Amino acid sequence: MLKLLNDKTLSTRDISRHLGQKSISGHLKRILSRLIKDGLVEWTEPDAVKSSKQQYKITEKGNLFLKLIDKDEFK
Repeated sequence: MLKLLNDKTLSTRDISRHLGQKSISGHLKRILSRLIKDGLVEWTEPDAVKSSKQQYKITEKGNLFLKLIDKDEFK
């Protein structure tokens, strides 16, 4: 999911579609919530969490985590 958000911001629906899901699952919502809690992803509009225009974006911490994973994959 972090790799999806690496290049652009996406809505929950967009993320779901990129993952091949027909609808937004509760599991996806839990994963996004956990990524936010861990500081790897953040909302584009933190003051309007329920906004229909709300999207997710990767944080600097998330980018560093991705680089670490990519580095480990090539060992």
